Parts: sequence; structure tokens; C-alpha cells
Amino acid sequence: MTLGAEKDWRDEFGLDQADASLFFANKADVVRRGSPTSQAHVIRHAFDLLELDGALCTEHAPLIYFKKVHRIDATAIAELHRKFWNHGGAPVLAVITCDEVHVYSALVRPVAQTDHTGSIPALVEILRRASGGLRELLPALESGEFFRRHARSFEPAHRVDRALLDNLESRRFWFGRRFLVPDFRSDVSARFVLTCRDVVMIDARGVVSRRRERRCRDRHGSSAVSLR
Repeated sequence: MTLGAEKDWRDEFGLDQADASLFFANKADVVRRGSPTSQAHVIRHAFDLLELDGALCTEHAPLIYFKKVHRIDATAIAELHRKFWNHGGAPVLAVITCDEVHVYSALVRPVAQTDHTGSIPALVEILRRASGGLRELLPALESGEFFRRHARSFEPAHRVDRALLDNLESRRFWFGRRFLVPDFRSDVSARFVLTCRDVVMIDARGVVSRRRERRCRDRHGSSAVSLR
């Protein structure tokens, strides 16, 4: 994509009107300029994991990620959304093709296969490039109107962290039944084993800040981690 085309998609979103300090074109931007949010690690990880072409933040957290593709491939999009949902950063992902923008939610659980139309449940809407609807997207996100309008696609119960907690709780219950611990919530050894297992699962998601982990390990011991 040429420099002119690169600038075009940003202008079509109205990013030329956005606070420049809140938009990051790549990971180097985050490293060089620093993030005004407390989630710089999350944004850097998103660029690596999703191979993003941009990220727009609020003052507190990532708001929307941008990714350019040549075309919408159903299998690739399903896999991309799985990674996006599991990442748990921005609530919205905009996938940009030459003539359309497909908007996906991070609050819809991923599916292994697309439906008969080639779409996944996380698809919120499709906007034409250089349309008024595309220009209105960012203001609607920033005001919250977009989330109210598409409330069914942004159920907090379907966030990855909520799903993770539900899964951990079910595994705790299974552990208690499997090893016949009368009250596994109060059993010290059971809680220790479960906590270690939970930390491994969370670490596997890539949300552990290595710098924070090293600091915490030095301060509290080799098994301690700190999450941003």
C-alpha cells in the first residue's frame, strides 16, 4: 500500500481530527512516544499478536484496533477474531479492505467456523470506505453511542476475562470433586495448586508484563507475577 493510500484510510476514519497523542501507527510509536494509558504493554502486545496497522486509545485504555487485509477470508478472520478476543485489549477491531471496513467486537466469544454467509457472530457491521458512516464511527465509539446501538454485540459477560474466571471456577469445582477435597476453597494445599495453575493459564495469554514480573519476582520470590 502506498503512502498516499496509507494516509487515505486514516483520513477516511477521521483520524486526522483525532488527538495525535492517542493514535499509534505501529509498535515503535508506543515504545518511542510512550502511551498515555496505563496499558502500554497491552498495546505493544496487540501489535505483535494481531499485526496491526494502528491503534486508537482513550486516555485510559485502547479503544479500537485497525488492521488492513487484501480481502476478507472467512477462515483467517475467524482465527484473527479468536486472537483478538483472547487478547482482551480494545473492544473493537476494524478490518480494512480496499472498499469496505468490517467492524468486529471483542465481547462476542469466538467460533471455530463461519456461518453459511461466511461471517462470524462477532461481526457488528460493514461500512463502505469513504462513506459518512465510516467518518461517524470514531465519534460514536468515543461517545459510547456505538456500544449502545449495538448492545447485543457488547455483552460484558462474554469478555475474555469473564470467560476465563468462569472456566477457572469450573475447574476449581472439578478439582474439588476429583480429589475429594471437602472444602477446596479453604484447603491451603488445594488453593496453592490451583493458584499456580491459574497463573500459568493467564501467563499463556501473554498479558503478563515481563518487566513487572521481574520486579515482582525480585521483591516477592520466584513464583510471583504481576499483571498490568
